[in-house]
Amino acid sequence: MLEIITTYCKRCGKEQPHEIYISTGGYLHSLCTECGKDVGARERIDGHVESMFRECGREGASRYHIKYISTGGYIHWFCCTCGKDIASSERVKGGGCFITTATCEVYGLDENCEILETLRRFRDTFMMRTYERKEIIKMYYKTAPRIVENINIRHDKEEVYRKIMDIYILPTFQAIKDRNELKAFEIAKEAITFSLSLLEKD
Repeated sequence: MLEIITTYCKRCGKEQPHEIYISTGGYLHSLCTECGKDVGARERIDGHVESMFRECGREGASRYHIKYISTGGYIHWFCCTCGKDIASSERVKGGGCFITTATCEVYGLDENCEILETLRRFRDTFMMRTYERKEIIKMYYKTAPRIVENINIRHDKEEVYRKIMDIYILPTFQAIKDRNELKAFEIAKEAITFSLSLLEKD
């Protein structure tokens, strides 16, 4: 589960608590905790960016929306009331994620490779169990696109991505495989701290 929000339920006809979660297939969902009405996004999610109220064209009113990055690398707005899912026309390079960029572009692996799928499961389970971890994920996805942009203009960008892969991504992946989630979490935090240091001169 990502969070509990309060938004309008069409079946109940009033504001109700909704559980925001990611299905086992990797899709974002909004479930009314009172009547069970469940609406899902049309694209698989790669990252939760932020949540906010905004106008829904289908509902004709302000509804709670989740802004997310799809696995295809596009920014989406998902209405938690009706499920209307709007994608931006601009693709975020590397899914806006330096982990995806380092893994796919530098090492030539697929977006659905075992490493990325394992890290996504870790993100959607262990990282969503506490407020602190969820805030780290939100912060990561807010800054990751700018981190990717900064790395990509460096003359040593491939070296930077290989460092991220060898020192942080692979050890995190191995710790998860070894069922040592706390160790994986600590390495992941170190990776984010390192990546943020790349923005210090920005």
